[in-house]
Amino acid sequence: MPGLSFEVSGARALFYAAEPTLILDLRVTNSGPGPVEGLVLDCQVRIAAARRDYSAAETDRLGELTAGADPRTGIQGLPWTRVQVNASAFRESRALELPLTCSLDFNRAAPKYFHGLLEGEVPLSLQFSGTVFRRDVQDRLQVERIPWDREAAFRLPVSVWRAVVDHYYPNQAWLELDREVFDRLYAFKRNRNLATWEGTIDRLLKGAGEDTPDGQTQRHR
Repeated sequence: MPGLSFEVSGARALFYAAEPTLILDLRVTNSGPGPVEGLVLDCQVRIAAARRDYSAAETDRLGELTAGADPRTGIQGLPWTRVQVNASAFRESRALELPLTCSLDFNRAAPKYFHGLLEGEVPLSLQFSGTVFRRDVQDRLQVERIPWDREAAFRLPVSVWRAVVDHYYPNQAWLELDREVFDRLYAFKRNRNLATWEGTIDRLLKGAGEDTPDGQTQRHR
């Protein structure tokens, strides 16, 4: 049984990547028999929504995920992402970086959850598996599996996630549409000589009697 334990000590934005990414600083501690010759680590990251409180405004913003219920009971073990990293040989402990992609795809539940939070922290649950390489007393290389029962908890500041997405997509959000729906929306925009997509959506919302979230008139670029 691999004698490894895991602890996340911090989080920070990665500002120079191909897509919005934040880094979790992970410490792997070895209490097994002898040094680790190499490590292939697989990590599943889930959002433990029940482990924090929510303001009335956040509860309202999360309503699509919870069907109007309290997020602490309406959201159960929300999957976020999965990442794999490698580590070279170490004896007692090794610091690793876990790069987590911050998607803005609102067809997925995790981006909706992050968008719904106004402040505070996101309670994360990290589960680890993978492969660890050691040498036995006869100096033969041994391969052992890390069971999925290895876990770590971390509270990610909402401000870190927001700093990442604001850096890559300042004041923007993304919405994936079916091609037929997009064609209809594009025709609506052309036929009314609307200059921007913001103006197009705003026209549709006003026609439906909807207002902006803060009750103020939306200004367009």
